[in-house]
Amino acid sequence: GDVLQELQQNDSFYESATAAYVYLLPKGLQEIRPFLEKKFKLTPEFRIVSYIFSIPQWKPISVDRQTKGEVAVYLYNQTSIP
Repeated sequence: GDVLQELQQNDSFYESATAAYVYLLPKGLQEIRPFLEKKFKLTPEFRIVSYIFSIPQWKPISVDRQTKGEVAVYLYNQTSIP
């Protein structure tokens, strides 16, 4: 969608980032996944936190359900990518 196009056009915006917090529905996570995989290749120490929904086909390194209502918070790193 629009957010993915914006990210792809503005490399300098995320170029120095070492972490990202994503709060997207499963469809949005699916759409942004290739962008995040590219970021992991460029920045191996990059980390991602996803709130409520997991990133499709990735294995989180940690899942925390200690939030109010036991909503899941997923943590990913480069080893999460299949």
